[in-house]
Amino acid sequence: MPACSTLSFARCIRSFCRSVIFAVTACGMLGSPVRAQQPAEETVRSFTVADGFEAKLFASEPMISNPITMDVDTWGRVWVTEGVHYRRARKIPPIDKIKVLEDTDGDGRADKMTVFASDLNAAMGVCVAGDKIYVPESPNVYVYEDADGDLKPDGPRKLFLTGFGGENHDHGVHSLVFGPDHKLYMTQGDSGYDVTGPDGAHIKFQWGAMLRCEGDGTQLEDFAVNFRNPFELAVDSFGNVWCSDNDNDGLQSTRICWILEGGNYGWFGGPENIRNPDGSFDPIHHWRADKPGFVPYAMITGFGSPCGMTFYEGTAFGPQYDGTIFHCDAGPREVRCYTPQKKAGIGYGVEAENIITSTDSYFRPDDVCVAPDGSLFVSDWYDGGVGGHAYNDPTRGRIYRVTPKGKKPFRKEKPGPYDNDDDAIVALGSPNHATTFLARQRLLQSGEAAVPKLAALVRGNDARLKARALWVLDRIGGSGRDYVKAELASDDPQFRALAVRILRRHAGDYEEELLALSDDGHPEVIREVALALPEIRSPEATETLVKLFGRYDGRDRYLLETLHIAA
Repeated sequence: MPACSTLSFARCIRSFCRSVIFAVTACGMLGSPVRAQQPAEETVRSFTVADGFEAKLFASEPMISNPITMDVDTWGRVWVTEGVHYRRARKIPPIDKIKVLEDTDGDGRADKMTVFASDLNAAMGVCVAGDKIYVPESPNVYVYEDADGDLKPDGPRKLFLTGFGGENHDHGVHSLVFGPDHKLYMTQGDSGYDVTGPDGAHIKFQWGAMLRCEGDGTQLEDFAVNFRNPFELAVDSFGNVWCSDNDNDGLQSTRICWILEGGNYGWFGGPENIRNPDGSFDPIHHWRADKPGFVPYAMITGFGSPCGMTFYEGTAFGPQYDGTIFHCDAGPREVRCYTPQKKAGIGYGVEAENIITSTDSYFRPDDVCVAPDGSLFVSDWYDGGVGGHAYNDPTRGRIYRVTPKGKKPFRKEKPGPYDNDDDAIVALGSPNHATTFLARQRLLQSGEAAVPKLAALVRGNDARLKARALWVLDRIGGSGRDYVKAELASDDPQFRALAVRILRRHAGDYEEELLALSDDGHPEVIREVALALPEIRSPEATETLVKLFGRYDGRDRYLLETLHIAA
């Protein structure tokens, strides 16, 4: 099972015993077999679904088995990686598949399946980005190309990056997603990595990390480190990154993290050997979160096998879910929603809500993706065991579609790719990653010609569209970047902070402008100025850092960690 966790020892023993009993039964030694699995429709009936949501079956076995991760393309087709031959069942050469599922008649159920590739071993992600399909499979990340869109690779897959630990293991390189900055984000488990990009950029680390690069593999960097096994990350329109992370099994310390760039998140191959007087374990010691130098978590979710997550920026489920994080945890069999809560100062916490739970003990949700119409797809590994060593049913798997109850969601934009900027501007507001990628691709191709239309979004009232436009304007450069620089003087602190966040990637070019904001009254702006300092490396930057230490009052832990990173 490709979840980020195995079960506790006792649960693993029970899972093993079930497998033995089933094997003996199948051989006719104990009479008629007793199966715990339920038909797919029965599993749906076992759901408890949050108010305002409705979950229905989209696909199941034999169309799909052991789905690990998904992506939804601009046409609403669901791309799925299967892990039928995982761990002990591995095949050489590998034969696991990427399948594309379609609902051609609009009835809400997949009625067409296309095998796109069958040369993988339990790939831990799939990202559809225009005519390229990125797939992580430790020790490699591959890219397939399909320029004519016939759902057949145009030739052999290409090696994109290599050097990731965790081959045939769930602590390897995971789920890929393009952010609003048009960079490719990924996560790596604590099997480590030693990777060199095509431009010579080299990263090496022993444990898990948050990684990103350009779409061609250049500018590779790790921007947060010391995680155990973060299955997937989620990025919002302002560039905020979130992830879940699995604990050392049995310690009920799985966590949700807001990512402070450059941060150390406290995992060094094992938890601290510190117990409470009564013998219980405090999760704070699992991640060293009580010690300066390690960024604290946003929430502890306890026992679990945290898997796929996505940031939801859409209106289909109402304003209360616009700007939240949907997440699958296969251990307790829950699909959750987290609402970010701004702390006083710099950091974030979250509030959690269960969206789907089930009484079917084989229900194992492991990924969630947003469709162009704002609905959600949830994949279900469907197995009695959780963890790569414990799965016992490679023949089943399900995908569910989650919609607003009693309403039919609709998309506002045309499917891509786009041949004009007007359509791309509309598509830039889509909740679907594959669609916004195509929108940015078109606008970047237009370059300076697209600046007036993007500038109109900057002047508009939609904060999310404005943020997305600013990232694109920065990449266009020239007069486009002038709009980003202008936001340094914005009355809105979130856009002053965003302008610093964007421009600090060119920190040496904008030293004077960035350091001038070191007296800003808002903590988010101060955070971004501090994080720019390591890239400036001038006497003025050092003076600014010393001044910023005067802002620390002993209470804002995230400010302390920001200053530590800057130093």
